[in-house]
Amino acid sequence: MSEDEEFQRIVNEGLIPKLTESAVCVNLAPDNGGVDAKFCVELGAMILLDKPIITIVEPGRVLARKLDLVSDVVICADPKTEEGRVAINAAIEEYLKTVDE
Repeated sequence: MSEDEEFQRIVNEGLIPKLTESAVCVNLAPDNGGVDAKFCVELGAMILLDKPIITIVEPGRVLARKLDLVSDVVICADPKTEEGRVAINAAIEEYLKTVDE
């Protein structure tokens, strides 16, 4: 199996089913506009599956304008701190109250 075929298998058998089953999708924005192939594939799948997208941006990071546009919610908090995790959980819980299933 070629690398391309293996990549497609992983996406089609792993990522897509997981995203399809999810009510919403949460992602951590790449550092200062950086490009990460895994993040790109996941985000593209979220968009094509028309999933609500929650984007977490660590303080000091620059959120790409287009990523901001496709995100239903942007949470600015540090997931590495207890205070940040509490803020993230609270924001997600608040958003979930608004999501129609």
